[in-house]
Amino acid sequence: MTKKQKHLTLEDRIDIQTGITQQETFRSIAEKIGKDPS
Repeated sequence: MTKKQKHLTLEDRIDIQTGITQQETFRSIAEKIGKDPS
């Protein structure tokens, strides 16, 4: 699922924080929220 939004939603930010806490890779976090990992 590709999101067309330019800014991150609160849900995206929570997913990123959770992924970092669980030591997931940036690539897997990006795939989860539908964004480019860079």
